[in-house]
Amino acid sequence: MDYTIALYARAVEAVAKDAGLTHAALVGHSMGLPVIHTVARRGVLKVDKAVFVDGAILEPPADPKVKAERDKFFTDMVAGLKGPDYRLVLEQFFKGFTPKVPPAEAKPLFAKVREADQHVVSSTFAHFTDADVWAPARFDFPVLGLYAKTTADKGVKPWLEAHYPKAKLVVWDDVDHFPQLEQPARVNKAMVEFLK
Repeated sequence: MDYTIALYARAVEAVAKDAGLTHAALVGHSMGLPVIHTVARRGVLKVDKAVFVDGAILEPPADPKVKAERDKFFTDMVAGLKGPDYRLVLEQFFKGFTPKVPPAEAKPLFAKVREADQHVVSSTFAHFTDADVWAPARFDFPVLGLYAKTTADKGVKPWLEAHYPKAKLVVWDDVDHFPQLEQPARVNKAMVEFLK
C-alpha cells in the first residue's frame, strides 16, 4: 500500500463519516496541512475552518535549481528511510526541528519516532511532494496559521494568500516546528479563540 496524502485524507473522511459528520473544523500539524488541503480539494467532507500548526508547504518551487535541490533532498531522504538505519535517519531529521521542545516532551516524541513503521514512513515521504497535492486550488473557508518564524520566512504568507484568502497568519519567534509542545497554552488559546 502506498501512503499517499490522498490516503491520509480518505482516513480523515472515514473517521468523520463514522462519527456521522458531513462537515468539520480540522486542525493539522506539519503534514496535516497537505492532508487538510487534500480533504478540501476532494470535497467529500466540507471543511468549515482549519488550523495549520507550522504546516508543511511543499508546492514545487518555480526556480528549477531550487526544485532540483529539494527533489534531491527527498530522494536521498526516502533512500535513507528504506535502508537499515531508517530509525537513525528519521531521528536525525526530527532533531533538526526540535531544539526548543522541552526535554520532558522530546523524550516521548522520539520514542514514537523510533517506533515508526519503515514502510509507512518511507512511503509517506515519497509522496509528500506529489504534484496532485500541490496543484493550484483556492478555498474560501477561514484558516488560522500558527507558525514558527523560521518556517514562516519560507514563503508561508504568499502561499496562504494565494490558496486561503481568509487565512490569518500568526508568527512566533520563540518556537520551532512543534509549537504545540513548546508553548501549549498559547497554541490552545489561539485555537480555541479561532474555533469557537
